[in-house]
Amino acid sequence: MITFEHTMPTVLIWCGIAVALAVCAFSFVRFVRINLHTLIIAVIRILFFALFLWCLFLPEIRKSETTMLKPRFIVTVDTSASMTLPKSEGVRNRWETTLEALQMDWTKFVQAECEMDIFAFSTNAGAKLNLNEALELEPTGSSTLLRDSLRSIASRYAGQNVAGMLVFSDGIDTREADDAWSSETWPFPVYTVRLEPEMIWDKEPDVRIDSVNTPRR
Repeated sequence: MITFEHTMPTVLIWCGIAVALAVCAFSFVRFVRINLHTLIIAVIRILFFALFLWCLFLPEIRKSETTMLKPRFIVTVDTSASMTLPKSEGVRNRWETTLEALQMDWTKFVQAECEMDIFAFSTNAGAKLNLNEALELEPTGSSTLLRDSLRSIASRYAGQNVAGMLVFSDGIDTREADDAWSSETWPFPVYTVRLEPEMIWDKEPDVRIDSVNTPRR
């Protein structure tokens, strides 16, 4: 925004010029003999005051720029091959559900209030993407380093105002056997989306034999 304003009030400028002209006229009439030479000097002085008045009325240009700093909203998309599961008829896989979610109207509401940054990850976190680039991704990653990728992305926003992070992933880290890290404190809220129907997988029990104690016979 450009604002034009004078460095002093307009009335004060006019009063100063009027007093200067009055003093000049009085001095010429009272102390100077009127002839051609003095008239030329008087005209020059009047022209000087006119030029000075023009300079005083030149407005000062002040430029002010207002920038609204929106909070960041992070969207992370798992591009590992496991996102193509489950492969069964009549059930959408995780990747199809992710793409459908990215095309919903919530993205418009988020972008109206926040700067939405999208990142793809599998073995590591990639560069920042826009929404159109995210819709062209393919789930071809060989593994899901979920903890390392999310921490790497979160470290990029240290000290910034982040409204939250939305994670599209199957939630299975191929490196970390223990998921206790997910309950640790994060610098901003983390949201997830269910990408498949509940109870679609049969979870096998984790059973192991530590030792056998039985009679020799």
